[in-house]
Amino acid sequence: MSTPEELRDNGLRLFESGRLDEAVKAFEQARAAFEARGDRASVGEMLNNLGVAYRSMGRLEEAIRSFEDARRIFGDLGDRKREAQVIGNLGGLYAKIGQIEQAMTHYRSAADILKALGEEELYGQTLLALGELQFKAGQRQAGMATYEAGIQAIKKPTMRQRLIKTLLNWRKRLTGA
Repeated sequence: MSTPEELRDNGLRLFESGRLDEAVKAFEQARAAFEARGDRASVGEMLNNLGVAYRSMGRLEEAIRSFEDARRIFGDLGDRKREAQVIGNLGGLYAKIGQIEQAMTHYRSAADILKALGEEELYGQTLLALGELQFKAGQRQAGMATYEAGIQAIKKPTMRQRLIKTLLNWRKRLTGA
């Protein structure tokens, strides 16, 4: 018999290898095992994992339910960081289905929580997602400003992000901003 941690780890491996149906089964088993143990934080984590898997499968209603249940658990536990991560995941889901205002609201909420917690890296990543969404939605100035704030908050940018950050810094020097 597998431990809840082994079931979780197996679910993550299956998810990463693209075997989503099997990952969902493993996450469900892990969720039930963590629930039987009384480990609510891990139950929330499994619900979040299920939400990500369901979103990847296009099972959007199930993804929303899983994310909302995870959000409720983390809120009840006072785990603001993981609550913010789930809110950000909801933002990504709403963006995927074209509910742009709802997506932006979720991203802003997640960013506010992460900023208050001093989680600069996650805050920056959330601002990048919000900035891209704003830009695509035609809010060009707001999107650029939000994206720039996100880039500045990230301590370990990707190669692409480093290039953008360099260009933004050059622009500031040239314009005297």
